[in-house]
Amino acid sequence: MRTVRTLIVDDNTRFLDAAARLLATYDQIEIVGAVPSAREALAKLPELHPALVLMDLVMPDMNGLEATAEIKRRPFPPYVVIVTLEDTPEHRLRAKDVGADGVVGKVGLATDLLPLLRTMFPGDMPDPSTRGVEPA
Repeated sequence: MRTVRTLIVDDNTRFLDAAARLLATYDQIEIVGAVPSAREALAKLPELHPALVLMDLVMPDMNGLEATAEIKRRPFPPYVVIVTLEDTPEHRLRAKDVGADGVVGKVGLATDLLPLLRTMFPGDMPDPSTRGVEPA
């Protein structure tokens, strides 16, 4: 099973730390970076080569939709999942329009992210219902 190289982008450093701690509990996810701005994420993409970017929607320097559009214009772009407190139908539609591969609310990150990632990376993501259960 491969690991999914993941870059987390959020201007809230407390959320960055919490998300990194959560995702680090899964062997299949490798955190290759956690940065506080969209511009920094765009600059680090060529160096880090993430397969997945978890992108905050609202940031002061460049919003997550603008950054996602920029990422998706690049050759061989990573998957981008918008992670936001503002999980509304309008934001989901706008995220889809710029090429985001999914949207997850920050409140539901722990429960909603892995099912979404299992659709993007079949066979690589753990099933939370079997966590801690020995294989038969």
